[in-house]
Amino acid sequence: MSISKDPIKDSIADHYNKYSADYDRKNAAAQQTIIDRLAFQKIRMYAAGKEVLEVGCGTGIWMKELQSVVKSIVGVDLSAGMVQQASKKGLKTKIGDVESLPFPDSSFDLLYSYRVLPHVPNLPQALAEIKRVLRLEGKAILMFYNQKSLKYLTRKKKMVGKVFTSFYSITDIQALDPSLKLIGGYKILPYQKKLAKIPGFNAIYTLAEEMCSRTFLKRYGGNVLFELRKK
Repeated sequence: MSISKDPIKDSIADHYNKYSADYDRKNAAAQQTIIDRLAFQKIRMYAAGKEVLEVGCGTGIWMKELQSVVKSIVGVDLSAGMVQQASKKGLKTKIGDVESLPFPDSSFDLLYSYRVLPHVPNLPQALAEIKRVLRLEGKAILMFYNQKSLKYLTRKKKMVGKVFTSFYSITDIQALDPSLKLIGGYKILPYQKKLAKIPGFNAIYTLAEEMCSRTFLKRYGGNVLFELRKK
């Protein structure tokens, strides 16, 4: 089920509907968990005490964790299957499209979106909607897939073949809005599943990724995190 009559959006919604029931289990792969946790900790700092919207909330994994630190939190997702799973966790969610968010103007202090905007066909429209629902001086934390990264070199073909996916350069992203500021980059280093069997490897990998994300190397992360401010 999709709220859209756009074939690209319909295919995206259908893709995630298929995986919604089993999404939490499949999303727990070692490297993905490490990378996501690093980004999550940064988003958590921004979200504390705020009225928050997650765009592309999926099954509500992050919403559930943030409930203890935010003033309130709402999620929206294009996939009805994902929204259904999030609702089962007692979370406040809606089926919706980032290019036409189902909320009034100036509704939120903070909006975040992770692993979602790379699948959005019309980024300028999405950013306009994101700013519309933010309050004055509100912030959005947004993730994009980076062209200048190992992820692009090794995984682009596989990812694009599954569902509509776009990679962007840092310059292209910053050209979308003058307030966009790079605040993090993750999936900088290669991850070896064979080495992950060695005790302590994941802890060392996590530390190395975190250290790299604080330097200029964040510009070469596969997942780059930007702050957008509504002025």
